Amino acid sequence: MCRVYKSGMRTWLFTFPILTLFLGFSTDANAHPHAWISVKTVIVLNDKNEAVAIREHWLFDKMYSAYASRDFNPNKNGTFTAKDLLPLAQENITNLKDYNYFTVIEDGNGKTVALKTAKDIASDFEDAPPSSKKKVIVYAVPKGQPTDEGIGKQIAMDFTVPLAMPVDLHTKTATYRIYDPTYYTDMNHYEQKPVTFVSEKDGAEIKGCQAKVELPKIDQSMLFSASALDKNATAPKDLGYYFSEKVTISCLPQKP
Repeated sequence: MCRVYKSGMRTWLFTFPILTLFLGFSTDANAHPHAWISVKTVIVLNDKNEAVAIREHWLFDKMYSAYASRDFNPNKNGTFTAKDLLPLAQENITNLKDYNYFTVIEDGNGKTVALKTAKDIASDFEDAPPSSKKKVIVYAVPKGQPTDEGIGKQIAMDFTVPLAMPVDLHTKTATYRIYDPTYYTDMNHYEQKPVTFVSEKDGAEIKGCQAKVELPKIDQSMLFSASALDKNATAPKDLGYYFSEKVTISCLPQKP
């Protein structure tokens, strides 16, 4: 699957450590996005096939991972563990709360679903997605990991966002988007197994539900608008929406 258009957020830079780093290095003066995050999600269902939470997995790009590893290294010794990454992830999630964790969910009636405070925050080092053709280079890696080109790790962050009200997936479809409103950060789903469904009761995977990830359809004027923005510009309101992926989810009975 070819993926071209993604998403991002300008006001995030001054409060969110994930992107603050990008102000410090050389990039092209024009064009959004300036950072990239790969996403995969787990939809948590109750025994009525209602969605009650969404667990998100964000994998940060090699540049952020490299600079975060170097500049946020608590021991200043070139190596640190998943435990060392947790305070950074917790701060990121705290700052994302005001932006609804870049997550917009709509029920089967097209009504936006309120979100509760994120929980179960975790962070670790991880390989790039299997489908990625990009090599990964980082300046600091977990202990015992080689630093040769193409072998280093990227930083991943996990968190669960409970829904304020259960969303029926048994008789209706629902949709969600995960995107940075200002398109400073590109966010797109993994190509392999981007969405799974699990039981709230025991965490077992549920096979009878479906998810469809749709790439955005963008006209030339919107593309030119994004490409003309430099990293210090204020993006048009909700620019990232037009570059975001729409995910449709349901547990409707399948027709024979």
